[in-house]
Amino acid sequence: MDKTTDSFMLPELNMQSKAGWLIWAAILIGAINLRTVMTSVSPLMPALIDELKASSIGVSFLYSIPILCMGLFSQISVWIIKKIHIEKAISALLFIQGISMIMRYYSPGYITLIVSAIISGVAIAALGPLISGFVKKHLAHKATLGMSVFTFSIGLGAALSASLSGWLYTSGTADWPFSLATWGVLSILSAMFWLNIKSDNSNSQSPTNSDYTIPKKNITVYFLVIFFALQAGLTFSLMAWLTPLLVNKTNDYSLATYYFSLFSFLQLVGSLIFPPLLEKLGSKHGEYISAGFVLLGVISLSLPGNIPLGLLLTGVGCGAVFSYSLMMPLQLTKNYKECSAWSALMLGGGYTLSSLFPLGYAVLQDKGSDHPMIFLMLIIQAASLLGVLVFLKRRIV
Repeated sequence: MDKTTDSFMLPELNMQSKAGWLIWAAILIGAINLRTVMTSVSPLMPALIDELKASSIGVSFLYSIPILCMGLFSQISVWIIKKIHIEKAISALLFIQGISMIMRYYSPGYITLIVSAIISGVAIAALGPLISGFVKKHLAHKATLGMSVFTFSIGLGAALSASLSGWLYTSGTADWPFSLATWGVLSILSAMFWLNIKSDNSNSQSPTNSDYTIPKKNITVYFLVIFFALQAGLTFSLMAWLTPLLVNKTNDYSLATYYFSLFSFLQLVGSLIFPPLLEKLGSKHGEYISAGFVLLGVISLSLPGNIPLGLLLTGVGCGAVFSYSLMMPLQLTKNYKECSAWSALMLGGGYTLSSLFPLGYAVLQDKGSDHPMIFLMLIIQAASLLGVLVFLKRRIV
């Protein structure tokens, strides 16, 4: 190892070294950027519709395009990792994402926002699998803990960007272009951190498509895709349109953005704490409980005077269901190659389909559908999630 380099040298699978903490810091600093391009837009939806003179569906594209890219370009990381070391690839992609988001401040128009959403969407489509690969590479014996940090970091970034973007705007501290571009600065700083990380690649192996085959004839894997699409679509729809729905119920923009921030942090609690807590309590039905929370929560939100209870149930439920959905390929398969194939298809197909849900609710908004109708569609979606879960649980090996 070169002692003269200014870069951080990460030890392979050696968590006892003084540099071991850098692995955890790298995961946190990288993953925290994976949802900011979307969730920073969510609390500003009403303002963007008003100031850009755009339709609901037009503004919804700012949220749906990155999700669609996460599905369509989920395999781009396989090509990237063959061309460049994983650490440098992550740094470059974070830099690209940061520049595209900062563009929103210097050219605050609808076209710029759309271009930024596309560029950032492609970047995070590759970043997710690459950071997961980084966990696999450096934390092979602590992969579960590593993925927990990874998932927590994604949720933390989403919660912070959702709450602070809304606060910056509603408090009068900043206008909406500045509120959105702020998170590009975070991506740039993260890229600078990753740029100084090097590691010994002698033991690493590039992934190849020959490692597994997609199980196209197994109907269960398609129900898994539908399940992931339903849970992701429901969460993304709420993240995109909860603020306008709550503004309609409360007639208070500041209160609505506060409730939205609360919903974001409850998701974080749900994904990090709820599944391990249920497991410790001996429950074997955590998935059912979580999906039931989502259904009851959406029903509560649709009723007058039940916003806090609805946010609690829906937030915790959505966070927990997301964690359980990531674990399902492990439960439904018998070996790591099969698990990799199912996970790839679940994420690619699931994110692609889930991008349609926020757009669907935007169409309802533009067509003048009343909010009870929108809540009814959310209830049907949550009930469908529970129904597909019943099918999948019967097939867990």
